[in-house]
Amino acid sequence: MIDWNIIKSLSPHPAHIQKPRILSKGNPPLVFQNNNGFLSNYKIFGNTIKNSNTFTDVGEYISDTNSPYYQKYCIPIQISGINMLDLNSVVMNAYINAQGEETQSIAGLNHSDYIRVEPLTVYTLEIYSPTSPNTIAMNWFDSEKNILSARNTVNVAFGEHKVWSVQSPENAAYLIVNFVSDRQNEIMLFKGSDSHTFEPYHEPLLYNIYTDVPVSKTQNEHDVIDYRNSRLKKNIRSLSFTGNENWQKQQNDFLLAISGNKNADIICSHYENADISIDSSHCLHITSSDFNSADAFKNYLSSQNINGTPVTIYYAADIPEIYTLELPNIPTLDGTNILAFGTSVQPDIVHITCQI
Repeated sequence: MIDWNIIKSLSPHPAHIQKPRILSKGNPPLVFQNNNGFLSNYKIFGNTIKNSNTFTDVGEYISDTNSPYYQKYCIPIQISGINMLDLNSVVMNAYINAQGEETQSIAGLNHSDYIRVEPLTVYTLEIYSPTSPNTIAMNWFDSEKNILSARNTVNVAFGEHKVWSVQSPENAAYLIVNFVSDRQNEIMLFKGSDSHTFEPYHEPLLYNIYTDVPVSKTQNEHDVIDYRNSRLKKNIRSLSFTGNENWQKQQNDFLLAISGNKNADIICSHYENADISIDSSHCLHITSSDFNSADAFKNYLSSQNINGTPVTIYYAADIPEIYTLELPNIPTLDGTNILAFGTSVQPDIVHITCQI
């Protein structure tokens, strides 16, 4: 006979079955706190930017025929800490002078390695009660690592807690910091101007997501990468015109029957939102006074297609396409985490659930 009281006593407590989780969502880069856990779930929402009659979506196309991911789209992901100053790469007893040259120091000056920065962005050095006086300089460099004339310096007294914020020059790409102390808990560099509790530098964690199609957005609908279900749910359908379609003219509207749309949510590469719509009969309307006939409009569509900039619409699909993905397991760092994406078009929104 089974003693259910014994079985119950051996069963794990509910608190042991599921650890507490924190949920964070917003526009990247996404900043959140965690403690050496991992992303137990994440969702990445697509985005689309219109520029010069073309659409650009989330995902960088791989054109290298030697790549195993040839003709796929790559979404690089980085998890980094808040502290940008890696004291393990510091050059001891040398500093960078105003001409951008490394100079030996007898006064105990040290300098960092090149640190990637963005132009016209505020960066802060926070010095926490140094054990010796500190002379600090921010040396800015362009993308070719040529020294820029804008050089910032500050003196910090013994034991002084200093928060020093500087905006990078408009063509800055790298920063080298000169400083005296090499103590691990005396100095921190971070983006922004708010004061922070000291956190050590963490080597960034780098991952890639590969998809067969770009990850897009209309006005209100998104494609969604879903870690828990190992898939890309493509809610957006695209259609490019060649001029061979059966277009009809009705006053200043050019009409074409389409299929597979969920609602009236639509964007167009060549026309503003106010000039394009889908009615309840699944008929596409493009409003333009530039053409006096359907044939003239179709000739325009043909020429755009031949020029490599076809008139393209994105619209919400009635039945999404599902693509199975191999998605990376992404750990997190101890303390402040910054989740960023190395794509020219950033995801519109990111949802993450973190196990702690």
